[in-house]
Amino acid sequence: IAKIENAHIINLNTKQGTITASNGRFKIFAKVGDTLEISSIQYQEKKYLIRRSSFSFEDLVLYLKPKIYLL
Repeated sequence: IAKIENAHIINLNTKQGTITASNGRFKIFAKVGDTLEISSIQYQEKKYLIRRSSFSFEDLVLYLKPKIYLL
């Protein structure tokens, strides 16, 4: 599993954003009901709805699918 560096994370409700570190980790303020949008040029964009279960003692792991470009 590749860790994605410099992916853009935006909380669509608060309009705050951040980018992932070299290890793929990020921190962003969010509450239940907020939606995070994750994007990176090499991967398909993903939206993630924050649920109560998102706030556990374990890391939240999000997976992105690679984009396929046809020339």
